[in-house]
Amino acid sequence: MRKFNTIGNGFHSIKKMYVSPFDSKDIKKYINKTFNLLQFKQKRKAFEIVNETDDLLARPMLLSYIKDLVNNDQESFESRTDIYETLILAWLERESNKYPENERGIFKSNLSYFSYELVKFIYENYETNGLFIPFEEVEKLSSEFKIDLNKIELKSRSLLNRNSEGKYKFSHKSIFEFLLAYLTYVTRDADKLFMSKLKNEKSLSNNRNIIKIDFEIQKFDQAKLFFEEMVTTSKLDFKLPEVIERYGGLDKTQIRRILNEKNKIDKKSNKKLVWLSNKSYELK
Repeated sequence: MRKFNTIGNGFHSIKKMYVSPFDSKDIKKYINKTFNLLQFKQKRKAFEIVNETDDLLARPMLLSYIKDLVNNDQESFESRTDIYETLILAWLERESNKYPENERGIFKSNLSYFSYELVKFIYENYETNGLFIPFEEVEKLSSEFKIDLNKIELKSRSLLNRNSEGKYKFSHKSIFEFLLAYLTYVTRDADKLFMSKLKNEKSLSNNRNIIKIDFEIQKFDQAKLFFEEMVTTSKLDFKLPEVIERYGGLDKTQIRRILNEKNKIDKKSNKKLVWLSNKSYELK
């Protein structure tokens, strides 16, 4: 295989190796090696996090980020959404910390928007390119969002990797699927629903809540699970930079209270998210 961005006789000989998911013994061994005997609190938190993610952190690549989760100030994670958001935020922080303090906020936002656009490209071109983004597309987007690709760490704990052909991809498919679910959730056609609830809270259990979305996330199993979790928990406040300025001048505290009340009603009546089509759903 020719070396990326070279001419002449520069070639690599590459041997493919595949890493199997860890079983419970492998996970225990990895955590025990990562945290020493004096770090018993961190070790306990690590096991709690693993238990909250079903089998997702059984994948060695994802388990390698366990320190980011354990070192986070958050005492516990209520959902897989919280865990993945923390992983992505830790990556954004690592990359932004390479810049002067007065530039970090802008870079963090730009890197987020850059990542969102990469997700959209993967989604739109999945049948052709799979999870990979051609270098030309990455270069174009990096220029648009003022991202210096040479400064982004593409190894070890990075969430963005590049192969020998210069193509980029997220370090794990579930990172892409989480961000796709996030984009789907925050851009869903829910504004009319919120407005109607604000006008008439008493009608919360009576209206048929049909909501449209922009992405066919049912094609991606984990994205679908992430999205359904966000919907059923009425997730409102994300720590990731916002995709768009949502809710206009509405009071988020009031919206959250209304959604919480609606959740209580839904739980009492055993309502569930029901898919009506690839791009619409309702709570029944």
